[in-house]
Amino acid sequence: MAGNQVFIPELIHVKSEEIISKLRSLVGMDSFIGDSGDVPNWWPNEPAAAVQPDSVAEIQQIVELASTEGFSILPAGSGSRIETGYAPSGARPLIQVKTARFDQLLDYQPDDLTVTCRPGMTLDSLQKILAQHGQFLPLDVPHPTKSTLGGIVASNAAGFYRPAYGAPRDLVIGLRVILADCSDVKGGGKVVKNVAGYDLCKLFTGSWGTLGFITEITFKVRPLPETRTAVKWAAPDLTTACLAGLAIHHARLAPTYILSTNELTSSCELITEMHGSPQRVEWQAEAFAKIAKEQGVNSSFEKLDRLQSGALNDLQARMDSSVQSAVTISCLPNSLVDLIGKLDAISSLKITVNCSSGIVNIAGTGGAEIIAAIESTLPDGTNRVWTKLPNDLAARDSIHVWGSPREEFFLHRAIKAALDPQNIFSPGRFLNRL
Repeated sequence: MAGNQVFIPELIHVKSEEIISKLRSLVGMDSFIGDSGDVPNWWPNEPAAAVQPDSVAEIQQIVELASTEGFSILPAGSGSRIETGYAPSGARPLIQVKTARFDQLLDYQPDDLTVTCRPGMTLDSLQKILAQHGQFLPLDVPHPTKSTLGGIVASNAAGFYRPAYGAPRDLVIGLRVILADCSDVKGGGKVVKNVAGYDLCKLFTGSWGTLGFITEITFKVRPLPETRTAVKWAAPDLTTACLAGLAIHHARLAPTYILSTNELTSSCELITEMHGSPQRVEWQAEAFAKIAKEQGVNSSFEKLDRLQSGALNDLQARMDSSVQSAVTISCLPNSLVDLIGKLDAISSLKITVNCSSGIVNIAGTGGAEIIAAIESTLPDGTNRVWTKLPNDLAARDSIHVWGSPREEFFLHRAIKAALDPQNIFSPGRFLNRL
C-alpha cells in the first residue's frame, strides 16, 4: 500500500489494527511497548504503535513489513528533539521505532581513539566509559543523560563546544544504516584515516531520520583535557557582552567557547570556557579579563561550576513548558552585534549567543507575535530552525520551520526519492515537508 495510494481515516484505522497484530507477532511482546507512541500533543496523527527492537535483524524485519504493508516508520531515541520539525504526514499508519534497547557498546579502541556504539546509547553513558581511559567524545548537547547517540547524529546536534571541536558531522567516522529496501549499508570505518567509498556519514548525519535507520555509529574521541574551567563576567547588557565576546574571539587565544547570555541569572553575562593545562587556563582567563574590560565589561570574573554551565546548556533544549517559541539561528559573527541589539529590544526573550560560531538560541513565552517579531529582526539569508512553536497548527503552517528552501533543494528531494522511494522514513518531517 505504497506509492500514490492515499488512505482515508477509517481505512487507516483498520490497516493499523492489522499492522499492530503483525508487529506483535514479528518482534514479540518484549519489543512491543504500546498501541501509541510518545509524541507531541499537537501532532494530528499519533503513531499507531511503538516498538523497541534490540537487533539489526528485527529492524530489517520491521522495515520489510513497512514496505509490504504500507506504513511509515518514525525512528526515535529519547524524544528530546521530537518537537523540532513538522508532524509526519498522515497518509499511512505510523509506527514509532525506538532505540532504548538498542544501546550496546560494540567496540572501543582507546589507543586508536575510536569507539563504536549502537544508536540507543546515551551520551552520558558513553562519556562515563571513555572517562575510565582519560578520553571523551567532545560533544556537549543538552540533557546528555537522555540524548541518544542516534538522535544526536540524526539531528547533527551540537552544544557550546562546537567552535573548538566541531559537530557530529565532524566526529562521525563510520555508520551503518538500514535503508528502505532492507539493505544494510556501511559508510566510513573504524579508523580515523579512512577515505574508502562515498562519504555516507555526512549524508546521514543531520538527515533527521528521513533516509534510513542508523544501527551503528563510530566516533573519533579525544583525550580529556587536564583542566576544564569556565568563568563569567557580569555585563551591562547583551550587546556589550557580545562585543566583548567577539573581541576575545578575534584575539585568537583559543577558548573552547564564548557566550553572551541573559539566561543564567537575572542579568546579562559573558562566559568563556577553557581547556588545557592549569597554567594555560589561568593565563587565558587573565588575558580574556583584560579584553573584556576594554569592551566595557567588569574585569573581575568568577568561576562557573560544571552544574551551572550544564544547566545553561540544558536550557537550550527548550523543554521548559513556559517557553512557547524557540529558534536556533546562525549568521556571520559580524552581523551579531546589530542582530542582538534588535533582539534585546523585544521584551522577555531568553537569548544565548555563541560568539565564536555565530549561533544564537532564542526563546520566548509568546506565540505568533513573538515569532513575527523575531523573524523581522533576522538578516536576509540567515539559517534558522524553529525548535519549538505553539501547539496551534495554523501558526506552524505560517512559517518555514527549517527556514526557506534554497535553490539546491532539488538535491535533497532527489536523494530522498533515490534512497526512500516509498517515503517510509519520517515522511513530511524535514525541510519543506520532505
